[in-house]
Amino acid sequence: MRATRRPKLFLLLVFAFLVFLACKFIPVHYFLNTDYNYYLTQDGFYLLISPTCRIVNLNPWNDDAKRYYVKKTYYSCATSAILTEMVLDSNKIDVYLQRNHEILSVDYPDLTCCVSNVTRAQSPSLNNTYDDNKAILSECIKFSSFPLKVSNEHATYIRCADIATSKLYENIHQPIALTASVRSKLNKLTLKTDLKTREKVLKRTHRKMNVLILGIDSISRLNLIRTMPHTYNLLQSNPSWMEFKIYQKMGENTLPNLMAILAGFNLSQTYDICKPSLPGGLDNCPFIWRRFSDKGYITAYAEDLAKIATFNFERPGFNNSPVDYYTRAYHLGCAHFLSTTTFDGAPFCSGLVQDGERVWNVAMDFARLHKHNPHFGFFWTNSYSHEDVNTPAKMDDKVRDYLMEISDIVEDNTLIIFLSDHGIRFGPIRNTLTGYLEERLPFLYFRFPKWFPKEYPDQYAILKMNTQRMVTPFDLYMTLQQVLNMADESYEMEPSLGCPKCKSLMELIPLERSCQDANITDHWCTCSNLIEIDTNSDRIKMAADVAVGKLNSLIVQLNGEQLCERYRLDRVLKAYQATNHYGGNDDLVVVEFQTFPKAQFEVSMHTGNMEAYGGFSRSDSYKTTSGCTNSRNLQMFCYCKETSEHWIDRTDGI
Repeated sequence: MRATRRPKLFLLLVFAFLVFLACKFIPVHYFLNTDYNYYLTQDGFYLLISPTCRIVNLNPWNDDAKRYYVKKTYYSCATSAILTEMVLDSNKIDVYLQRNHEILSVDYPDLTCCVSNVTRAQSPSLNNTYDDNKAILSECIKFSSFPLKVSNEHATYIRCADIATSKLYENIHQPIALTASVRSKLNKLTLKTDLKTREKVLKRTHRKMNVLILGIDSISRLNLIRTMPHTYNLLQSNPSWMEFKIYQKMGENTLPNLMAILAGFNLSQTYDICKPSLPGGLDNCPFIWRRFSDKGYITAYAEDLAKIATFNFERPGFNNSPVDYYTRAYHLGCAHFLSTTTFDGAPFCSGLVQDGERVWNVAMDFARLHKHNPHFGFFWTNSYSHEDVNTPAKMDDKVRDYLMEISDIVEDNTLIIFLSDHGIRFGPIRNTLTGYLEERLPFLYFRFPKWFPKEYPDQYAILKMNTQRMVTPFDLYMTLQQVLNMADESYEMEPSLGCPKCKSLMELIPLERSCQDANITDHWCTCSNLIEIDTNSDRIKMAADVAVGKLNSLIVQLNGEQLCERYRLDRVLKAYQATNHYGGNDDLVVVEFQTFPKAQFEVSMHTGNMEAYGGFSRSDSYKTTSGCTNSRNLQMFCYCKETSEHWIDRTDGI
């Protein structure tokens, strides 16, 4: 009997072992009778697979994505000739307005022009400070000939009229020059005013890496591949660029995801410490660019779409300039004093120039001027990506060309970080599995100077390993601190307040890192390996009912019951079940539901205790339904009652 039992026992153990291997390595979808193969790439089922995280490797051209893809091409805002440009004198101090001689002589034979300075208005609430949401023009002074010397600090508005042809030309130009304050800062850096001495000092410190952060709002990694293929091919074909494939957002919209990078804060810490809703609050916020400035770096910040800029959308912004080159007045002026051309629900052109191109041009001028000076620049564009999932295609070739040109300018001394904050947050694609994941997984690329891998081989090797790990905006904050420490060892790195466990990307991120380790709530976490489930189950119906009740309670807590309708559940649109059992979230479901009045929400809930983890998302556009409130916290949830006297025109919050 024993002789016959042993082979059976052995076979049973072998079978059990094979079952274990199958459960561990074969995608769980094969056991759940749910066919997601048409969604997936051929080179791997998962972007990341670990004991705590499984993120599927979706095909950018899966059926959901193709269903909502519309090909778009570049639109030139220059519907007539751009007659003027701003040029920098060889001393890099004096700025001149130059004309296009050929165009002016042919098309504008009898031209009269005047120029004004564009500045921020004085703050009505704080003395000796500025109103960050209002631009003003000085008196328009006529002049008779080009070139014309203009301010090297303020943006210049020019208006020309041709009496003979009745043609009118308007534009605004932003100077990037060695202003008095910047010259003073550079002189303190070198302790010498002599140019040759300064150059000698700078040569000794050329390993002090500059930083340029170039951002595009609301583009996922997969949407970059779809809508900007030429840009993507450049990034993939050039080995200087390093792609982090699993860049996980940490909050709803732009503000929390950028504050995690720029200050290491989560959203509640941002409001508690930086007080962005109060006049002067942001002026005392410990942004990373202030730390670079304290170590002698020249700093810059530019962002288009002035109305919805990150720190200004229904916020007072900065009373004092937060950086050495702050172009807020320029972008306000372009929005207020030039004609606007709108595409896909967002301003695209300001006058004769695409709004985002104005930011890219400032970035290039800044990098070119300070090529041999330590500098930190943060440049953000919204105008060709914020409102529609397909609009980025219009700027594909332009962005590719800008990246090539700026890389040539700063080739040997600058870290370029090219990234987004999140994917598209509303629209039809958002109500798909693809849209769910894309909202949470933006793109991230690094480009280091050529000397960096040679001087820091260990750190570079770790960076390459981390391209296959889950990384977050908090990690970028720590990375920027390490760059500063490399430039000046006296700078001591501090943990991110929003994620004390987060690390610089020059330190190895554990493969087994969980969203909890990275301070990512269940609602934003992409590790749960979701599968679609029946929306008619009692458990899902109960979860949706509970979610609507919590939504109404939240509106009451935000003092919105007088302005906002009370929601009732209309129907459950979709439901997903987490299958990553290793993460301990077996009862986690994601429910997308529609209410009456019509609004669409998404909630992550643990059905064991019916608690919502990480709050709600609004997956449809709410800019036409939330105009009765200017409360940032309430807008996303509110469907305004029909009280037109309260109505405020707005866009969706960023």
